[in-house]
Amino acid sequence: MPVDTLSVTFLGTAAGRPCATRNVSSLVVRLDSRLWMVDAGEGTQHRLLDARCKKLAMSKIARIFVTHMHADHVNGLPGLLATISAADSNATAEADPLEIYGPSGLRQFLRCTLSLTQTILSRPYRVHELLFSDEKCDPSKELHPSERLGQDLRADEQDGYWRNFVPEDGVTVSAGPILHTIRCLGYLFDESPRTLPIEPARYIPHLKNPINRAGLLASHGLTNPLSLLSRFQANPDEEVRLADGTVLRAPGLDLENGGRRIVILGDTYDASALVPLIRGAADPGACDEAARRVDLVVHESTNAYLPTLDESQSPLKTTKGNQSHEENTESNSLPPLHSLESVTALAQSHGHSTPQVAGRFARSIRAQQLVLNHLSVRYPDPEAREANRDGDSDASREKWARMLREIERQAEQAFRGVAETDADLRAVGGSVQVEQEEGMAAVMAARDFLEIEIPRRDKLARGGKSK
Repeated sequence: MPVDTLSVTFLGTAAGRPCATRNVSSLVVRLDSRLWMVDAGEGTQHRLLDARCKKLAMSKIARIFVTHMHADHVNGLPGLLATISAADSNATAEADPLEIYGPSGLRQFLRCTLSLTQTILSRPYRVHELLFSDEKCDPSKELHPSERLGQDLRADEQDGYWRNFVPEDGVTVSAGPILHTIRCLGYLFDESPRTLPIEPARYIPHLKNPINRAGLLASHGLTNPLSLLSRFQANPDEEVRLADGTVLRAPGLDLENGGRRIVILGDTYDASALVPLIRGAADPGACDEAARRVDLVVHESTNAYLPTLDESQSPLKTTKGNQSHEENTESNSLPPLHSLESVTALAQSHGHSTPQVAGRFARSIRAQQLVLNHLSVRYPDPEAREANRDGDSDASREKWARMLREIERQAEQAFRGVAETDADLRAVGGSVQVEQEEGMAAVMAARDFLEIEIPRRDKLARGGKSK
C-alpha cells in the first residue's frame, strides 16, 4: 500500500528525566492514518492527549518499537496500553493485537507490570523480542491474559541485523545493534519504491486499435481496454500481449528515486555498526545507489561542550591559592576539567553522544536531515509554552536558544567534516551561524511536539513542494 504522508512527531526529547519543557523519550511515525511509536517513556500518554497532538489518535497506534529497556524509554508503556484499551469502546479480545517490538526482557516487563497492577486490556497486545545471536529465549513463561503469543526474532548470525521483520505493505522495518550501556537498537524504516506514473500516450493508441480491442474482449473479457491503465499502475510487473503482437508493460518501479528512508536510534555513543545496513539495500537490486540516501536520521545528543554558554563548564577554582584550574594545568600538567575531549569522554562513559558524534554519523549515511534528540535537561526548549511556567526571564530563554543554536552548529560542522578545537568552540560562543551548503544535512535540535514531514521523493523530483 503506497504511503502518501510520512511524518515524525516528537513526544519526548529529554535525556533521562523530564523538565518543564521536555518529556522523556517517545516519538510517533505517521504513515497516512497508521501510527507507529518508537519508545514510550513515562508520561507519553499525556503528550498524546495534548491539543498539540491532535493529528495523533491513540486508537490508531498499531505498532510500538522499543530501542532499549532503560526506564525513560519504557516506563510509560503499560499505562499507554491501558489508556488505549480503555479509550476504544469497540475493542474486543478478537481484535487485532497491538504489535510491540523490542529487546529481550520486554515481554516480562509488561507481564509483571500488568499482572501486579491487575490490569486486563480489552485490546490484546503481542510482543516480538529481537534477540541477539547469543541470547536464549524462554518460551515457558505464562502469557498475560491480554497477551497473544509473539515471535522470537533472532539476529542474523553473519552480520547481527534484523532485516524486514515487519510484514507491512509499503514500508519495511529493519534493526541493528548500537553501542550503549545496555543492549540497544536502532531502527531503519524503508518505504518501498513507488510505481512510475503512467504515460497514457504510450498505451492509448495500441488499446484503441480495433484489432487489439477485439482481442482483449475475447481473451480478457475487457469491454473497456483503457481499464488496463489502472492495472498497470497498481502492478509494476503487469504485462499484456495484444492481438497485433505488441507487448504492453507497466512502467515499473521508480528505482532512481526510491522510497523515503528514516533512521531512528536509541541511546548510543557509537552507532557505526548500523552503517552497512543503512548504506546497503534490503534488496541489492531494488534501488540505485543514490536512492539509498537517508531522508531523516534521529540521533541522540545528550551532552555538548558549550564553554561560553554552560556555567557548569566554566573554569573551576582549585584549592591551590587563587589559581584557576587552567593556571594549575599549565604548572602541574593536569588535564583540563572541561574540554571537548573530556565532555565527549564523559558522555561516552554514560553511553551517550555529543553533537559531533551525531554529525559524523549523519555524514556517514548521507543523511538529508539530522534531528538531535535526547537532550540534557540543561538545554530547555525556549519556544515551549511551558517555558514561562516557572517565571523564566527573557534573558534565560534567549540563553537557551543560543545553547541550542550552538549545539546545532557543532553538529553541522561535524557533518561538513570540519574538526573544531577547544579554542574554536570557546571563540564561537554561539554567535556564528553556518550557511547551508547543497548536499549538507539540515540540522535541528528536537523539541516536544515538533512534527517533521518527509516529502515524497517523486514529488521532489518533479519540483513539487512538501505540505
